[in-house]
Amino acid sequence: MCEKIDSSQFCELRRGCTVTGRKQDGADIIVEYTDRGGQSRSIRSAWLVGADGKRGIARKHFLEPTVGIRQVDSTYQYDETWVAANLKISLPTPLTHPTFPLWELGYTPDEVYDTF
Repeated sequence: MCEKIDSSQFCELRRGCTVTGRKQDGADIIVEYTDRGGQSRSIRSAWLVGADGKRGIARKHFLEPTVGIRQVDSTYQYDETWVAANLKISLPTPLTHPTFPLWELGYTPDEVYDTF
């Protein structure tokens, strides 16, 4: 999987980093972090993906306090692999994605969303 990410022009995976801060700037998020060499850096993005686990820094320090996501122990123990994605998206339309093949098959923006 990492090879595909590394070869993509659309994303960049920064390994060995520690997130130290998060600021909202309009629709953008500014993430402050320390790289694996110990240097302080920041990145501006529309997305913050915390792939550090359900008890990781991204969730505990940035998602739980700002959007109320909580992981609590209860009667039913859950000890499996899981993904929590907190996404804000705009539906694709024939105007925003004019060459998307499903338009020719009669799909609506809602059907495209539901499919993917």
